[in-house]
Amino acid sequence: ANLSFYHYLVSEECCDWGRVLVTTDGVNFRMVKPVDGYYRGIIGGNNIVREPSDRYSGTLVSWREARFDLSAFAGPTTQTLQLLFLFHSDGSVVSPGWSIDDVSIDGAALRAVFTE
Repeated sequence: ANLSFYHYLVSEECCDWGRVLVTTDGVNFRMVKPVDGYYRGIIGGNNIVREPSDRYSGTLVSWREARFDLSAFAGPTTQTLQLLFLFHSDGSVVSPGWSIDDVSIDGAALRAVFTE
C-alpha cells in the first residue's frame, strides 16, 4: 500500500521540521521515508535549493504531493496502521508550520482520529 498526501511547509530550516511515523501496535513508532526522500531547503518557484535530509524542513513554495511506500507494514492478515505526522518547532521564529491535506492510502479503508 502507498500513503500519499499534499503538504505545504513554511518553517525555519535549521530548527523546525516534519516527519511521518507509523506504528502497528500504538506504541512503537517507526519513521518512514518518502519515495523521493525527505528534503530541506526552498522547494518550488525559480529558486530551488534541495538537500537530502532525514525530515522536511524549510519552505515549500506551493502544495506538493508526498508518497510513502508502506509495503514493509503489510502482513498476511489485515493490520491497523496508525500514522503520526510529527512537526517540531523550537519557537524562536514564528512561521505557519506544516499543513497536510488529501491524505490517502490506496487499497485501504481509512478512519481518521485527530489528536494534538
